Amino acid sequence: MPSTRPIIQDGPTLVTVQFTRADPEAVLAEIRTQTGYNVALYEAARHMTLFKPVTVNMRQQPFWAVVREVCAQADLAPYAYGYAPSGSLMLTTVLNVGSAPMKCPYSLHGPFMVALTGIQRHSAVDMAAPAEVRRTLTLTFTVYAEPRIKVVQCPYYAEIEEAVDASGTSLLGTAPRTPSRPAVAPRAIWFAVTANLPCPAGAPKHIARLRGVVRCLAGAGEASAAEVTIPFSFENVPLP
Repeated sequence: MPSTRPIIQDGPTLVTVQFTRADPEAVLAEIRTQTGYNVALYEAARHMTLFKPVTVNMRQQPFWAVVREVCAQADLAPYAYGYAPSGSLMLTTVLNVGSAPMKCPYSLHGPFMVALTGIQRHSAVDMAAPAEVRRTLTLTFTVYAEPRIKVVQCPYYAEIEEAVDASGTSLLGTAPRTPSRPAVAPRAIWFAVTANLPCPAGAPKHIARLRGVVRCLAGAGEASAAEVTIPFSFENVPLP
């Protein structure tokens, strides 16, 4: 059965899978056996398409690293629809959700995975001062918790601690950081957060190094929930 140890000090659940051109359902069945998690295809997804075969050879790797690899090869994605029992991870086709989050860059920390899912560039003009153009970058992340973890509250924003270009110049600017305090209860074992960065004219085409944290309240249940700090880091992030 899944561990109920304090998650702040807890490491990831480790999984070993070795399959060659296998049906993804067979791989998911092995993950269920090793973890005790109900990781399965959403019932309606079974009739939507023929799934691509999966070849994996991963020994004692974190749960989310294994699930991500299986999903990336089989074009699957986590799916939140209606009631999902505790300890469950339902998957469906990427066509059904309209994106492929398991193919995005990711950062692992203990039983959590943070995926960088998108970046948008925005420009705004206040017509009271039309000569001033405000340009910002909005980064979107998805934070995934192992099914044994109950995320009680999650924030709207991630906290960016470092963002530098190839020359080492900081992109954080002088704007105050947006506080990242728990605000809402997620409806699944993952949740999305955003972060804003200034984007001056002549901004670089890549962020050489991006580092930050997401803070949430999580535990084995609501009674044991405590603030958890989930760090993430990415390199060579392309900008629009």
